[in-house]
Amino acid sequence: MLFSLAAAGQSPPKVIFETDMESDVDDAGALAMLHAMADNGECEILAVMHNTSDPYGPGVIDAINTWYGRPDIPIGKYPLDDAHSFTFGGQPEYARDIALDSAYPKDVVSRDDAPNAVELYKDILARQEDSSVIVISVGWLMNLRRLHEDPAGARLIQRKIRELFVMGGRWNPSGEPHMNLAGRHNEVPVAARAGAYVVHHWPTRVTYLGIEATAGAAGAALEHQPRENPVRRAYEVAIRNSRFNLRWKHHTADQSTVLFALRGAGDVWSIIDQGTPTMDWNGSAWITTWESNPDSHHRALKRTGSAAALQKACDTIESLMIQAPRKRKKI
Repeated sequence: MLFSLAAAGQSPPKVIFETDMESDVDDAGALAMLHAMADNGECEILAVMHNTSDPYGPGVIDAINTWYGRPDIPIGKYPLDDAHSFTFGGQPEYARDIALDSAYPKDVVSRDDAPNAVELYKDILARQEDSSVIVISVGWLMNLRRLHEDPAGARLIQRKIRELFVMGGRWNPSGEPHMNLAGRHNEVPVAARAGAYVVHHWPTRVTYLGIEATAGAAGAALEHQPRENPVRRAYEVAIRNSRFNLRWKHHTADQSTVLFALRGAGDVWSIIDQGTPTMDWNGSAWITTWESNPDSHHRALKRTGSAAALQKACDTIESLMIQAPRKRKKI
């Protein structure tokens, strides 16, 4: 991929990363991957947006950014107090642990230290070339809904964003969108409404990676990384505190989305590019469905790789999560 970008004279894609950091620990692994890929010349990270009401997610984001030598990446927040991950049993313990620990250098500790994501989006997008930005969303979609509902924001989406990649939903087969599009079993109503809004109204191309299409599990090698690595710490604390029997080798929903967004389908996924997504309330639950007609500018991924291909993808994810920072400064 790096060769093809260089040969074509193309710049690496500019990425805005949307994360519900602290609802699960794969967000920390996905942000580590993104930094490793930036170190490799595969992307440029413009900003990271936090999209829950949990207080300390931004602190983890800044600790990870700082660890990788990018302490000045701007961080935006979801400004309302109606979307807490503890509502469905998330693991905020690791965020609090890292955000309040001075052993992990950071300037942003909590949401109080971060600007409104919509305003940050508008400021950053206005300074980019047309169709030059991709958004990778591995969390709830309230920031994206609010951006599209803002008239200036909607215009900037149309001009500046080339594609949105969303980890969320269940498309093949259809089912309840537990991951990101609706919280979990509609326990976070504002997240469900935002998910449905984006599914039905987002104007650029969108590619969805549903929970059924993740590559597999990875992360065992993190246990052997330096203790001052905040990504390792996030996994360690989540494992210790979780009610869900977590292990170092954890699912890679968010990491799979980053891998696809920056490296493509490879021999892991096939792309469903005919049809359109819907998300509807059936009276007891939200259901995501991939309708064969009419066609749209949206796509969904279907996991079709062999066992060997899936293992190779998980190995790639793990190697990127543990890749040593190339730009880290002594603080």
